[in-house]
Amino acid sequence: MKTNMLPCLTRRQVPPPKPFWMALGALYIQQRLGVTDRETVELITESPHLQFLIGLSGFQYLKPFDSSMLVLFRTSAMDLARPRFAMT
Repeated sequence: MKTNMLPCLTRRQVPPPKPFWMALGALYIQQRLGVTDRETVELITESPHLQFLIGLSGFQYLKPFDSSMLVLFRTSAMDLARPRFAMT
């Protein structure tokens, strides 16, 4: 690899992690309303009540997260819900 390309590869922009309450609230809204990932994010973006439910301190016009984040929220929630058995 060329050395002038390395700084671009090492400075990866990673968004800050979302709080657990935000993930849980978003999944609750999605399951309760029976909508898709994109519809869930749009509903949350348009409603101050839903934004409060997911833990935002005030109304914002920007999306709190991308719809692809709901996939990560679901997999994380399933990992937490999966029982762990210790092998003795």
